[in-house]
Amino acid sequence: MTDRSDAELGKNKPPMTFKAIIQNENYLYGVSAEGKEYPLYFFAPLADAYSNIPPYAVPFSPMWPEYTQKFIDRYIPVPSPIDVVPAGLTITSQARTGGGSRDWDQVICNGWPLYYVQDDHKKVKKGNHPTMFEPAYFGMPTPGVESPDGVEIPGPSLGP
Repeated sequence: MTDRSDAELGKNKPPMTFKAIIQNENYLYGVSAEGKEYPLYFFAPLADAYSNIPPYAVPFSPMWPEYTQKFIDRYIPVPSPIDVVPAGLTITSQARTGGGSRDWDQVICNGWPLYYVQDDHKKVKKGNHPTMFEPAYFGMPTPGVESPDGVEIPGPSLGP
């Protein structure tokens, strides 16, 4: 893999606007204004953050160690809003704060923040993507646990 600049990896660059999310062979894709389909991903370690008691926070990208930045920054938070989504998906959004260049509202699908990779149009197959990020799919179970006082944890702001 060649070393690409931060701009090529999606850092310090405005996010792409998606007009819709579609389902293709059970995987989710964002459709750009130009009609290109981009596979959507979720950050798999969030499952541990949701399920461990006590829960732990996963920081947004600017808070990660420098040696992980190029990897994490490849995955660009899907901006909100999206107008068209398949029935059966619960779409919300979260504000991304904490500094850096990714301070836009991000799409949350069934409790999972969604990401895309710039210039990635390949069809999703299990295993054709880097570790830590998994392809988003229709029917993803909503992660999360409820604390004894009835509060959903770890809370509404999730990274990277």
